[in-house]
Amino acid sequence: MLESSSRELKVNIGCGRAPTPGWINFDSSPSVRIAQAPLILPISKALQGFKIFTADQAEFIAFCGNNKILFGDALKGLPLPNNSCEIVYACHVLEHLHRYGEAPRFLRECRRLLRPGGILRLAVPDLSIYINQYRESGN
Repeated sequence: MLESSSRELKVNIGCGRAPTPGWINFDSSPSVRIAQAPLILPISKALQGFKIFTADQAEFIAFCGNNKILFGDALKGLPLPNNSCEIVYACHVLEHLHRYGEAPRFLRECRRLLRPGGILRLAVPDLSIYINQYRESGN
């Protein structure tokens, strides 16, 4: 488990290619696990003729390693203490979760992490934009 320092933690869950500098950035992509295994990427580059990873996957694996993104699945629990976070942020995560099982579990994990008075910020797509685009283009 990651230790909480004297300062309050700020966590970005599901950061993908947009980690927040100075925060703890988690993502549940297998690429993050691979980035944390130091020998896999050099071996995969040596075996490029076998096309183990696409160029995009290899680039993302390197990006995760270079940006210190940690593997974490909020549905299974993140390795942080209860009430340890000042801010929990998740952008474009909630809409990927099942409404009745996964979404409530995700929100419970966010609540577990937040200290009293902490901030939860969730960003989700604006459905009205997609509806208006469909009305205008029929696609």
